[in-house]
Amino acid sequence: MLDIMESPRRDKDDRFLPSVQDILQLPAVLEGDPQILTGQNQLDQLVRWVHVCEQPDMARFVDHHHLVLTSGMGLQREAAVWLPLFDLLADRGATGVFLELGVVFDGLPDEAISRAEERGLVVVVFPRPTRFVDITYSVHNVIQEAQLDELRRVNRVHETFTQLTWGGAGFDEIINNASHLLQCPVVAEDLANRVLSAATGHHDPEELLTQWAARSSRMTSAGRITFDAQSGALCVRLGSRGQSWGRLVALLSRPPVDTDHLIADRAAIALDLQRLIEADDQALELHSKRSLLNKIMTQSYSSVTSISATVEAAGVPIAGRALIGGTVKISARQVRATTLTALADQRSSLHIVSDALRFTNIPGLVADQTNGQISVMLSLDDETTIEDALTRFAQRVHHLASDKDRKADIAFGTVTESIDDVKRSCEEANHVAAVATDEDNLFHRLDDVRIHGLLHLLNNDSRLQNYTARQLSPLLSSKVVDSAELIQTLTVYLDQGRNKAATARELGISRPTFYARLDRIVKLLGIDIEQPQIAMSLQLALYARASVLRASR
Repeated sequence: MLDIMESPRRDKDDRFLPSVQDILQLPAVLEGDPQILTGQNQLDQLVRWVHVCEQPDMARFVDHHHLVLTSGMGLQREAAVWLPLFDLLADRGATGVFLELGVVFDGLPDEAISRAEERGLVVVVFPRPTRFVDITYSVHNVIQEAQLDELRRVNRVHETFTQLTWGGAGFDEIINNASHLLQCPVVAEDLANRVLSAATGHHDPEELLTQWAARSSRMTSAGRITFDAQSGALCVRLGSRGQSWGRLVALLSRPPVDTDHLIADRAAIALDLQRLIEADDQALELHSKRSLLNKIMTQSYSSVTSISATVEAAGVPIAGRALIGGTVKISARQVRATTLTALADQRSSLHIVSDALRFTNIPGLVADQTNGQISVMLSLDDETTIEDALTRFAQRVHHLASDKDRKADIAFGTVTESIDDVKRSCEEANHVAAVATDEDNLFHRLDDVRIHGLLHLLNNDSRLQNYTARQLSPLLSSKVVDSAELIQTLTVYLDQGRNKAATARELGISRPTFYARLDRIVKLLGIDIEQPQIAMSLQLALYARASVLRASR
């Protein structure tokens, strides 16, 4: 008797084992022109072991999911021989019998065929000569290749998460890799079932994440790793030493296998390590909000409905809300600037803005910009409460910044009802922040900048640059040693509506001194400054120059 090695997999996971149908497709089997006599509906049965056996008592060597290959040399054609044999094989849980015809006899008794059908055995005959050794080798190779594929997959899982861990990967990268390896959506959530990170794969984010908290709360999670059969979710508790902080949910929609458990476990460990590195109670929430706002700012989403569903799953309502984008710039600490201090300041600024949202109970998202500023999106009940909400938020930011001996500048764009327009609102806020000049305001809006805003947008326009140079070049000449003083005097004079007494007071100089400066300005420019159009032209040029200087700082 020749046996093929049994797969070492446990009964609960037979993915390595071929079915009868798989074996029937092997070239070595097709050479014998296989004819299925019985068990046409049983071809999906798995084959765990293959016997080549010619003994009459072959049944004693057979076990569950075993397949017998025989030419019948030790048997007789009579039904009295085959009936008890088929009964014994069925009782032992055998899958079936492959019989080579022409060696001993040319067929089976009808009674034997009927008995095999009754007992659920697959009986296949080979009318042509068949090399059983080739069949056993082929089946062995199928199982071995499946085992090797599984080992390669396990190795890839370990390599992937080791690289992610040592590379300091963030939540999104870890979750995306877990989703790719599991070939299903994966979600990381906090203890309140708010989504921290999600990779939906080819699934619709809106369908997956809408009402996520309610859906997730129905998923049972008894131990550290639990499969909820009703939802098809593999759930892994996040945390260690009895301190849970969230859960990883893999929406398999099928019973998990060992490799699925491995992937989910390694992903959970990588998330735990990332959280330890962050070493911050609000790090998870902040990461989620930063990632979402960055997606909105870069418009890296498939549709408005999908990103809205994702944001709402993270605990920030969108439907029926007034959305407004903003920017917060918090001055650096008065220390020697280094890369490390800059990173620390940026991190501190993120926390100041996030803490202000939490303190004022305003739902929103925050994200850091490359220029050191913090972008923010606020979600408000309705437009009637916007001014109050912005005031409360700005007051809290200023308070938290002053506690750290820092100063905050805050600006907001226009209100929108669509998350698709939040990017524009944030860009407007950046524009306002770049040109706002009144430092006494709690925050600035588009209405506060007016012409300064327009000129900021035209900073790089060569026509405006040429206009400014033509208007002011006599005062900016290197031959004019008091150029800065004259520019300041002219600016204040025009801002004061050409009121000489008010200008002198604002500059803190005597009237004669002011008159002397004004006379010098008029002579250098060669104009009549009392003409309204000339005064307006000069003031526009001064504003344009100031806008360029602010942008270059």
